Amino acid sequence: MYQEFFGLNEKPFSITPNPRFLYLSDQHKEALAHLVYGTDESGSFALLTGDVGTGKTTLCRTLVEQAPDDVNLALILNPLLTPTELLATICDEFNIDYYQQSESRKPLLDALNEYLLEVYSRGERAVLIIDEAQNLDAPTLEQIRLLTNLETGEHKLLKIILIGQPELREVLDDESLTQLAQRITARYHLPPLNREETDLYIEHRLNVAGADRQIFNSKAKDELFKHSKGIPRVTNVIAERALLGAYAKGTRTINRGLIRNAIAEVLGRGGKAKLDMPAYLLISSIALASLSFVLAGWTMYKSGETINQAPIAATQTNTQPEQTAQIETTPTISADPEIASTVTETAVVPVASEDFAAFSMATDLQSLLDEHGDTEQAFDTLFQLWGLPATQLEGDTACMRAESNGLACIYETGGLENLVNYNRPAVLELIDDFGKKRMAVASTIDETTITLDMAGNLHTFSLSELQDRWRGNFVLFWRLPPDGSKLLESGMQNSDVAWLAGRLDILDGLEPLEYDNTFSENLEQRIMQYQSDRGLPADGKADPRTLIKLAAEVDNSQTPTLFR
Repeated sequence: MYQEFFGLNEKPFSITPNPRFLYLSDQHKEALAHLVYGTDESGSFALLTGDVGTGKTTLCRTLVEQAPDDVNLALILNPLLTPTELLATICDEFNIDYYQQSESRKPLLDALNEYLLEVYSRGERAVLIIDEAQNLDAPTLEQIRLLTNLETGEHKLLKIILIGQPELREVLDDESLTQLAQRITARYHLPPLNREETDLYIEHRLNVAGADRQIFNSKAKDELFKHSKGIPRVTNVIAERALLGAYAKGTRTINRGLIRNAIAEVLGRGGKAKLDMPAYLLISSIALASLSFVLAGWTMYKSGETINQAPIAATQTNTQPEQTAQIETTPTISADPEIASTVTETAVVPVASEDFAAFSMATDLQSLLDEHGDTEQAFDTLFQLWGLPATQLEGDTACMRAESNGLACIYETGGLENLVNYNRPAVLELIDDFGKKRMAVASTIDETTITLDMAGNLHTFSLSELQDRWRGNFVLFWRLPPDGSKLLESGMQNSDVAWLAGRLDILDGLEPLEYDNTFSENLEQRIMQYQSDRGLPADGKADPRTLIKLAAEVDNSQTPTLFR
């Protein structure tokens, strides 16, 4: 109901675990690093614990989405199982065929062992992840321990990750489970967010949802943190209700009073959830919701979309986390945008200014961010790189102005490697010395340096210097198909389908044919093959990621690029 009112593409504070909305605090980065270690060759048994609502399941989903192709995953979300049921569920998750006529575990263990040996022979890894593991009873935990005995002479065949609430640590401290506890090679307890991180968390989720301005003022954030104690789920619930309350009252800024009202409605007295809606809010919501159905041009994004159209930078899809180990390194990238290679220390190296604004070497990025780190200014610069004078554009947000000119926004969180793969200039979200979010446009990049366009002046920095201030969040523009489709999939009918088929013909060196406007099964197969060849998720849907990659190969002359 409130999304259009605040200029959002989707609900920013849904409590459903969504990796696109994951805010990687330092603690979350370390927790994710422990999970990644649990899938590594050197790991065998990893443990992640944390209070309810701290983001464990979202981290788990992120790990699953980012798992390399050589990692075979089995994810169990409901571990209230007997030992035999657990083995059967593991086999089901790994798609292992087994023959079960009795309560004996042997057929299941035999089938699982055969599968693990096959995986090992292919040079791959098998990983079992159990969420809500505090619900496991002692016999089932003992069965899990016995699974670590499936091994070759040198390697464990099954990596195991347990994720659960703090009481899981107490369970594992029991003397009867000493053998299991001794096999855990990586442990991490995820704490709540601190005050500063909670602020960044709120802004991050709003940015992912499409916000292009500050919606919660500082006093509102103070009040929210006071009651949420830095627990992300509680923060989400309160913030969601505050947005709804502000929408009902017609105010576009969340203040302390709205937060207090939201807390009273959600938590009630004694901290218990109160789900009933006040009369004034219910009436206003129904009236506004009814009106929204007859407003021409009103649209909502489906909750299952994989790519968010966000007006400023801030989960997600299948990118690698910036930090998964304690050693900090600086990526060195190939001039080929398809390649992101090894790590090395680099120094500042200037690049040619070409036909752009005057070039200058800057050693004080902080002063530049103070003077030119404004969000609106950054997007004006990005529009200019696309040949669009910002002063002549219409629309309330950067993304609305972009779409009125045949472009769309795409938000990403994958860091340098992901930026390189897109090969498009982008607005980067940087953090200054005082923890404030600042914006700058990445206009060009080479093997060791990146050039930022700030107010028409080019400033070049080493990649290592950038990494100190950049958490990997960015937003870029991409050119829409002629009729403005952002997703083309099987069964759809519009002229962009024929345009898509023609682009594939050009790429394949074929004479373009006359196609109808129906997304056929044959076209789906061609898209899947294209995606597979380029390392994209091969689902047969022409999503923004696929369309951007296709445009880079077929229509790149019409598009500004990072590599010159």
